Amino acid sequence: MLTDQNYPVLLYTNNRSRINDKWVLHTAAMQNIITSFPADSSVKNFSDPYDIGPYENDHALFQQAFLQIVTETVFDYPVVSFTEKTFKPIVNKRPFVMLGAPGSIDRIQSLGFKTFNKFWSEDYDNIQDPEQRLLAVVDIVDNISSMSINELQDLCISMEDVLNYNFNHYVNNFKNNELKKLEQMCIENLKSRYD
Repeated sequence: MLTDQNYPVLLYTNNRSRINDKWVLHTAAMQNIITSFPADSSVKNFSDPYDIGPYENDHALFQQAFLQIVTETVFDYPVVSFTEKTFKPIVNKRPFVMLGAPGSIDRIQSLGFKTFNKFWSEDYDNIQDPEQRLLAVVDIVDNISSMSINELQDLCISMEDVLNYNFNHYVNNFKNNELKKLEQMCIENLKSRYD
C-alpha cells in the first residue's frame, strides 16, 4: 500500500476494471479530514419516523447514520453503472450522495428517482476530475457532519416526501420493471440456444 508518512492512500480503482489502477492521491484537505475524526468517535442514532416493512436488509445498520455515501463500483470511468449499493439507501429510506461515475445523479433521476438537490448541491455529479468530485462530496459530508442531532432529525423529516417517493417507486415500479427486463434478456439469450 502506498503511504505518505502517516497517511495511507484511501481509494483506488478495482484492478479488474478496464481502466488502469489509479490512486486517488490524498491532498492536505483530505489529510485534514482524516485526522479530524477522534479515535473514540461514535455514531449517535435518532428515532426514525419511517416503517421500512419487509425491506429490512441491513436496516439496523442504516439506522445508525443519517446519510449514506454510495461508493459505486465504478468511480473514475466514463460509463454510469449501478449495483445494489445504489438501491440500499433507497429501500432503507435514507438520503445519499454518490461516489460514482460522472452523471450518476442524472442517470438515477432519469430512472424516475428523486435526489437531494433541494438540500445540498449535486453539482459534484458533473465534475469530471475524480479527485475534485470526491472532494466536493467530502464538502457535503463535512457540512452534514457539523449539524446537531436535532438538525439532522429536522432535515430527515423535511425529506420525508423524497424518501417515501423513492422507496415506493423502487418497490412498485422500478424493481418489477427491471426484473422483467432481466428475465426477458435471459429468455432471449437462451432462446437462440434452444431453438
